[in-house]
Amino acid sequence: MKTYIAFALTLLVFSGCDIFETRQAERPVTSRSSFEFPASPEIVVQNLTNSLSENNSQDYIACLADSNYITKSFSFVPSSGTGSVYPALVSGWSIKSEEQYFKNIVVKLTTDQGIVLSLSNEKYYQGVDSTIYTADYSIQLPQSAVSTNNHFRGSLSFTMMMDSRSEWVITRWIDVKSPTDLCWSDMKGLYY
Repeated sequence: MKTYIAFALTLLVFSGCDIFETRQAERPVTSRSSFEFPASPEIVVQNLTNSLSENNSQDYIACLADSNYITKSFSFVPSSGTGSVYPALVSGWSIKSEEQYFKNIVVKLTTDQGIVLSLSNEKYYQGVDSTIYTADYSIQLPQSAVSTNNHFRGSLSFTMMMDSRSEWVITRWIDVKSPTDLCWSDMKGLYY
């Protein structure tokens, strides 16, 4: 019996089944990122657009004012009427809320699907210590990833300031609904 067990073990070791071989390491899953140091308001807008197409919540949040580096807290002003439909938008909406709604969308997407943000009629107004950026926007979510609405339109206004790290960030975000479409406020409310 001992001879049989020894023979079986010897056969197993030399049979080439590779049980003692190390397997090839898997590549780590990493998010795509084309985030640039936000040295100007234009780069903040580009970083925001890229964070959406790359489904990167960390880069998205990095575009918003962090109270650790600036005295002006981030604020979001939803479009008229959406606060009554989505009370969370007017009762303590914060960076954490922004992160939550964004992650709730991203979890429904595959790695090759991105949120498409198109901006038009862009204007920058330079102030003494801030820049106001206005634009019309159109957001397209992949149809296969959402069960309801996947298209949102409106206008936005960002107030941007430089923080203590010399990074431009969005301190105030105002959303304006288009007369016929759902807007960014609706998207935030739906996916919060």
